[in-house]
Amino acid sequence: TRYVADAFQAIGLAPAGDDGYFQPFEFTSGVSIDGVNMLVAQGEGGVENEAALDADFRPLSFSKPGSVGFGDVVFAGYGLDAPADGAQAAYDSYGDLDVKGKWVLVLRFLPEGVDAERRQHLNRYASLRFKAMAARDRGAVGLLVASGPASQVKEQLVPLRFDASVAGTSIAAASISDVWADKLFAKSGHTLAEAQKALDGGAVVPGFALPGQTIGAHFTLTFETGKGRNVVGRLVVGAAPSKDVVIVGAHV
Repeated sequence: TRYVADAFQAIGLAPAGDDGYFQPFEFTSGVSIDGVNMLVAQGEGGVENEAALDADFRPLSFSKPGSVGFGDVVFAGYGLDAPADGAQAAYDSYGDLDVKGKWVLVLRFLPEGVDAERRQHLNRYASLRFKAMAARDRGAVGLLVASGPASQVKEQLVPLRFDASVAGTSIAAASISDVWADKLFAKSGHTLAEAQKALDGGAVVPGFALPGQTIGAHFTLTFETGKGRNVVGRLVVGAAPSKDVVIVGAHV
C-alpha cells in the first residue's frame, strides 16, 4: 500500500483517504472454535448420543452461535433448491417436507451420478451456505451436514475455514460424521448409505422424518479481526472537485 501511495503521488493524484492516501478498515480474517460446543441427541429415555467435538461434529464457520433447544430431525437429501434454467429442470430437495422448528440433515455435495450439464447447474446452489439458507427460509432451526459414504472424502467433517463472507445465517449449522448420522437414521427404516444411493442417480427423492430422537446444541465461535488499508487518490479536474465522481478500483 505504501508503494501504491507513492505511485499515486508521483502521477499527481491528490490524497483522498482518511489518513492521507490511506483509508484504514477492519475485516474478519478468520474463525475458530472457542468455549462450549455441544451437539446432543435425546430419546424418550433421555440423552442417547452426545457427539464429540472434532470427531463426531464440528460447527460450520457461518453457524449462528448460541443454544438451540431440542427439536425433531428430518432428512432432506442433498438440501438443494435449484430453480429451472433452460433445459435444466428445477431440483427441490424439500418438496412438501415440513421442516419448521426442526433440524434438517442433508448430504454435503451433489448427487454423484448426474451428467456434467446437470452437475454444472446444481453446483451453483450446492454450497453449504446456500443449503443453510434454504433450510432457514423454510423455518428450520438447525442444519446438519453429512458427507455420506458414496462421497469418499478423506475428512468427513467439513474444515472450519473462513470463507471471506463469514456472516451468520440465522441458523445453527454443523458438520457431522457418517457414523453419527446413521445413529439418527436408526429408527427410520433407512440407512444413510441407502438414502444417498437412492438420490445419486439424479432423481428427486422425497425427504422423510428421522423419528425417535430430538437434537439440541450449543455452538461458540470466535471471529478474528484483522486490519488493512485501502489507498485512495483523486484526479482533480479544474479548480475544485465536482459533485460527481467516477470511481476506478483495483486489487493490490
